Amino acid sequence: MLYFSIHIDYKPTHRSSLDEWFSSILNIPIDDLSIFDISRSIRQDVFLEYVLPRAEAFLNEDPLAGDYDGQLLYDFSMLDKEQPPSVMAIMKRISVCLSQLDKHEFDGQSIESIEKILLFVRG
Repeated sequence: MLYFSIHIDYKPTHRSSLDEWFSSILNIPIDDLSIFDISRSIRQDVFLEYVLPRAEAFLNEDPLAGDYDGQLLYDFSMLDKEQPPSVMAIMKRISVCLSQLDKHEFDGQSIESIEKILLFVRG
């Protein structure tokens, strides 16, 4: 559960849909988070060191995982370039898997996302 993993003192305000989502995932075991929750966490750039291993599992199972084809890839590709070493280590593992994919099976947006992730990790 994220609440216990990160030891935060969070008091929900329920003022926005983002706050409601944030409150809703704090007590869910990380392995039970949905792909929607993982994608949103990545888009919000929160809990990355906790959710990226789960995202890695989703991508290993289906490189086009997400609410639409390639959503998770796209969300990864939009991450801020300045990430802590723990996050970069996970990103490097993910990039190894992505570099081995046959890109002929993907649409242009997914290929662009994969290539952006590979460049991101190479530095």
